[in-house]
Amino acid sequence: MHTEIGHVAIINSGNRTAIVTRLILAYMQPAPRRQPSCDYDTGSYFETDFKPTVIKPGDAVVSNFKATEPAKFISTNPTVQVTDTKDFLLPLAEHNKGAKDVLLDICLFISLSTPSSDFHTRFFPIERFHASDPIGNYYDPDTEGSINKLPVTLIKRTGIILGD
Repeated sequence: MHTEIGHVAIINSGNRTAIVTRLILAYMQPAPRRQPSCDYDTGSYFETDFKPTVIKPGDAVVSNFKATEPAKFISTNPTVQVTDTKDFLLPLAEHNKGAKDVLLDICLFISLSTPSSDFHTRFFPIERFHASDPIGNYYDPDTEGSINKLPVTLIKRTGIILGD
């Protein structure tokens, strides 16, 4: 996996200031023919260079980010290796060992705070692709599950996120 730059747009449509404190990127290996999902125990997680951001009511922020280092959420998560060129090698899930191709779901884990909420997180899929496809377009949403490309509500009336 290359450490390419992603983009995220966060809109505070609420009436209180929100602080986005953390953004984690996860690469999941779902079983074939399964709907996109962000199961905690099937993924490889990465810290990002996203800087905590304050978003005032009615404001929007567009931020670039990239994976910076592997992270562990659960002790059973597979260990990601960092190469000499600073790319990442993802370990294969048990159900993918010996497979000719691997289906990957990319998920975003976002943490934020508001005056009425000390800490809130949301974890959701943003992209799906086959590892064998260098461009990432070889996947059939009709047979392999579709990704919701609509804005995702983080906290009711506090913010939404758009990503690519």
